[in-house]
Amino acid sequence: MSSGGPVGIAAGLGDDTVPVASTTVIGVDLRGRRVLVAGGGPVATRRARTMLDGGALVRVVAPEVTDELRALAASGRVELHARAVTSDDVDGCWLVQACTGDATADGMLAERAEADRVFCVVASDVTRGTARTPATASVAGMVLAVTSAGPPDPGRAAAVRDGLVALVRGGHVDLGAVRARAAAPAADDASTAAPSAVVGSSGDAASGDAAPCPAVAFDVPLAGESVLRPGTVALVGGGTGDPDLMTVRARTLLAQADVVVSDRLGPTAVLGELADDVEVVHVGKSPGIHQMRQDGINALLVERALAGHRVVRLKGGDPFLFGRGGEEVMACHAAGVPVQVVPGITSAVAAAEVAGIPVTHRGTADRVHVVNGHGRLTDLDLAALATPGVTVVMLMGLAGIERLVAEAVAGGTAVSTPAAVVVRATLPGEQVVRAPLGEIASACEAAGLSSTGVIVVGEVAREGFLDPTSPGRAAEPPPSRKQLREAATAPTTPRP
Repeated sequence: MSSGGPVGIAAGLGDDTVPVASTTVIGVDLRGRRVLVAGGGPVATRRARTMLDGGALVRVVAPEVTDELRALAASGRVELHARAVTSDDVDGCWLVQACTGDATADGMLAERAEADRVFCVVASDVTRGTARTPATASVAGMVLAVTSAGPPDPGRAAAVRDGLVALVRGGHVDLGAVRARAAAPAADDASTAAPSAVVGSSGDAASGDAAPCPAVAFDVPLAGESVLRPGTVALVGGGTGDPDLMTVRARTLLAQADVVVSDRLGPTAVLGELADDVEVVHVGKSPGIHQMRQDGINALLVERALAGHRVVRLKGGDPFLFGRGGEEVMACHAAGVPVQVVPGITSAVAAAEVAGIPVTHRGTADRVHVVNGHGRLTDLDLAALATPGVTVVMLMGLAGIERLVAEAVAGGTAVSTPAAVVVRATLPGEQVVRAPLGEIASACEAAGLSSTGVIVVGEVAREGFLDPTSPGRAAEPPPSRKQLREAATAPTTPRP
């Protein structure tokens, strides 16, 4: 049996005397229960996949089916009957999805389902059948479903659904009801699912069906990675600092947090959007100033999680790139605290990118070497700096840029090598300074750069590199393997 959750059905009576808008949304558990999908085309394929996700036992009946349905049958996930559907196929089913595209066949199934008191979705005619499919989306452990109250309006239903999803994923909806639950279901409890939020639809706007169709919305267990459970920790990579560049999952988890442990760098502006009852603990480090040692941060995460809180560790950049995220994961694991990691946009790439610097470029740079600028340059770092085709990115190195330049030059890097420094990338006050390596430190001093910055060294950092009319444009790309093969097999002209 699948671990899928209950199904919400927007159901209405098949009697023509009942208005189309007379629907009632209920939760129906289809796990281990038979569902008939009549038809083998794209619509039937989508419906079958959705039924499988809900844990149903799917019976597909159609003379011809898509490759995906055929593959599902070969793997034993669906029961496939390669023939025309009959009314007897409704026997033993809890729900019918009539998607044959044949009005007569779909009508026959609707009549048989009505007689057997089985709910039926008719994809070809919204006036037939007893259920409809709304526009749905799964977010933060919930299913949002939007239906139109009258005639089918799939375009508008999908637009409203997308707007609601954006609000939830963007952290603009207070998920305090989720945080305030006294006890959450266990992660492996497949019998408990989150509620469906149904706004009102007819028409299959979620799947993109052109024809109006009746309706089913699905709940999923609170077990996905976009759900933050009590007693767990999420290490969230916040990216470069612009909240608009945070990932959807990062914003969704942040909106569910009871406690947020935040760095100095990263998208700190989003903290002002949190509910008043969310505890925010600032543990950011500044050069020479440490508000909390790393072992203290580890202990804080564990303590709050063991107290039953939902904890988000909001970090700048990516948790696993010079972010000590690995140490925090190990501390959680040692204490038996479940932890998930959400990747973030790293400034090693993003800072250069917003300055118009591609860290790789065909024909110029095919390798990237990332250095922690706090320490001394190693032999490997010096080799990368002196090697054509390698872009070297130094993080947290602005304060020691004179030392880093001196070490690089002493290690064999030409003082004429292009270099750039990007400060406050993606944030107000962003600055970019470019100069040859031998002059970059003085150029930064002249520009008054003082904040944390990213140093980029390599041909790609040259001013006007992406301008095709500039002397600093990229070298011509090397010949492809196909071109090399053609050149090797081309007939040669004999010399006179």
